Amino acid sequence: MARYSKEQKEAIKKRMMPPENMSIPKLSKETGITVTTLYNWRKELRASGKAAPCEEANDGQSFKVRELMHEVAYFRRSEGKTRTTDRCLGSP
Repeated sequence: MARYSKEQKEAIKKRMMPPENMSIPKLSKETGITVTTLYNWRKELRASGKAAPCEEANDGQSFKVRELMHEVAYFRRSEGKTRTTDRCLGSP
């Protein structure tokens, strides 16, 4: 099992967040760190309340914005106001 310094881990996590929003697979190829490790680090970012976009978010939307979009879509569905444009844009 590889160990990474706190500085290296923070530098990689920073690249997952805006404005870079680098994807996990791309980071893995570039750094040699397994995707599993990187997904765990992204989960840590999200748990701490920091923005870490979903893989599908190539448009720069932060995790918090996407989470709010999911909540609005849920509310609209519960009120019976669904539209075809109310779609899931990625997993929170």
